[in-house]
Amino acid sequence: MVELVIIGNGFDRAHGYETLYSHFIDWYIKKSYAISEKSGWVTMDHSLIKIKKIGPYLFNAKGELDREKLTHEYKHDFFKEIVENHKSSTWEGIEREYFLYLYKTVTNTHKLDPGADENPDDYDETLINKKVKDLNSCLSIIKNELLEYLEDKTPKNILGVDLNGSILDSLNILFAKCKIDITQKASAGELSDYKIVLLNFNYTNTARVCYSHFINKYGIRDNAFLIDIHGNLSDINSIIFGYGDESDKRYSELEEIGDNDILSNFKSFDYFHSRAYSSLIGLLENQEYNIHIMGHSCGVSDRVLLKELFCADNCKKIQIYYYKKEDGTNDYKEKTMNISRIFPLDQKAKMRKKIVNIKDCKPL
Repeated sequence: MVELVIIGNGFDRAHGYETLYSHFIDWYIKKSYAISEKSGWVTMDHSLIKIKKIGPYLFNAKGELDREKLTHEYKHDFFKEIVENHKSSTWEGIEREYFLYLYKTVTNTHKLDPGADENPDDYDETLINKKVKDLNSCLSIIKNELLEYLEDKTPKNILGVDLNGSILDSLNILFAKCKIDITQKASAGELSDYKIVLLNFNYTNTARVCYSHFINKYGIRDNAFLIDIHGNLSDINSIIFGYGDESDKRYSELEEIGDNDILSNFKSFDYFHSRAYSSLIGLLENQEYNIHIMGHSCGVSDRVLLKELFCADNCKKIQIYYYKKEDGTNDYKEKTMNISRIFPLDQKAKMRKKIVNIKDCKPL
């Protein structure tokens, strides 16, 4: 048996880290204006915005920006779009906005002859390529700024991290069960096949801190595994940032155009550049497993990978550790609806059997 723990941004949020998309945007704009302030308020180009020449006093006593005094231009239309219209989105939502913007960019580009309806697929490939490269450049800059933000905002001394009690309690149960199974099998002269796999979708070290804490506590290093499926801040070249739903029918249209730049930010192609994906599949192959969702939205940005995990016959149950809001409500129902989008129509009955009832689930 394998206990597969899927870790998303909500896991970091439960530890009190400011890793929302809105946190990042505020940080980036504040950082850019602070640089301009130190330069004497001259007109200055930053990576994603251009700040015009303005006067000082942009910051209040708390160091917060006075939004009414901001005077900058956006250097990329995509960044302007997601700042002005999608500031409350999740990171999964931003990745999906990238896909929709990419699709719109490609399909709305003028044809070679706008009046020639007899060849509807005769796109101006040169113009498409130029626009796609500009969009991908913008996404690359956002990625690099995000990594700088996470390096700045998450703890450097991971041994000093104050781990969240409810998370520790939930993980402790799984690791303790693993230790018991190992001990019982060893007394019978057998090897335990019980495994714990932390599948980390975050770039931060939070999951690694938890992993190290428990393998040291129980001494089960050979039966516990951590997989940073999208890379880790300790190795910038390992970072995967993009979109992961090739099952969308619009993806086929993009693929048929034949321009590799259009597909360059789809996660599946990046999975080939590390052993993370193959290690995950190897650990689950021919093994029954339970899934524990801790802080992952289960949105369509990771649909292809999640479908492979959720829909497999070897997957026996899906347990949701929901987010309990201050008003007493929670996001359990929202999570189940997102999970439902991952299951094909002919597997909805299997889905209902796998998802654990809220009465038997816990808050994160």
